[in-house]
Amino acid sequence: MDIKQLKYFVTVANEGQITKAAQKLFMAQPPLSRHIIELEKEIGKPLFLRTKKGLELTSAGEALLQKAQDLIFQIENLKYYINDDIPENLSGILKIGSLISCTPKLTDYLKKFASLHPHVTYKIWEDTPNNLLDLLYKREIELLFLRTPTFNAGSLAVVPIAAEQFYLAVPAAMDSCPQRDYISLEEMAELPLIMLHDGKSIGYNELFINDFANLNIKPNIICQCSNSSLAIMLVFSGLGATIMPQQLLKHLPNKRTNIKRIEGVSSDTKPVVIFNPKQYISPMAKKLLEIMDVDVKLF
Repeated sequence: MDIKQLKYFVTVANEGQITKAAQKLFMAQPPLSRHIIELEKEIGKPLFLRTKKGLELTSAGEALLQKAQDLIFQIENLKYYINDDIPENLSGILKIGSLISCTPKLTDYLKKFASLHPHVTYKIWEDTPNNLLDLLYKREIELLFLRTPTFNAGSLAVVPIAAEQFYLAVPAAMDSCPQRDYISLEEMAELPLIMLHDGKSIGYNELFINDFANLNIKPNIICQCSNSSLAIMLVFSGLGATIMPQQLLKHLPNKRTNIKRIEGVSSDTKPVVIFNPKQYISPMAKKLLEIMDVDVKLF
């Protein structure tokens, strides 16, 4: 067994098919299949169940996947661990996932981090909560910035950063009371609304739908989309109004758009940082968490 075999195994496990894994690894299918068979012989147990839908991990495969991902990660980042006690030598690629609505908080922390560790570079993914969580479990990212209550994190460590209120971005031409900096749920329900929802996660949509239902109000929802940037662009175009956390909207000034605090909302929203305490955390991720006053030893 060697690191190359483990990389092949992890890729097959993540892709669920030999064909897709071979394409991702830029190799032919027969040698990849042989590597998996040889690995199974060495382990002494089958690692995959062959089904009509593809390959599914056995219990032995699931156990090996966790250990293999950790081992590959540590080997690929070995030189960074050696320099862990010398902050000025810290270097490498810090891989992060984030919702667009969390970027104001994330950039604040990254500015502080970059001033202390100028040799570190970054890869940042933006996607839906479910897809980002999948990247975290696969070790393609180390830290994840999401918002409550839009996800189910299971056994992952979830650390709140701050609490924020929801605000409404409404085209100025639709604002019946432009002099006011707030709006009620009743007034909001009369506007054409653009709601965030990816079809899988718990979104802001459901929170407000429940609040409207409690008031026996039927909101005028004209559009649902999964991307905050798209929702904001639709607002800027004058199509309708959308709900966003305070931190995001304050960074989006637009003379044709008014920002209003929403009164009567039953829930707030908290940006959170998420990591897997069962996996090895790189020195870079630890240093960023330290800046956020998060002690990984508590998890």
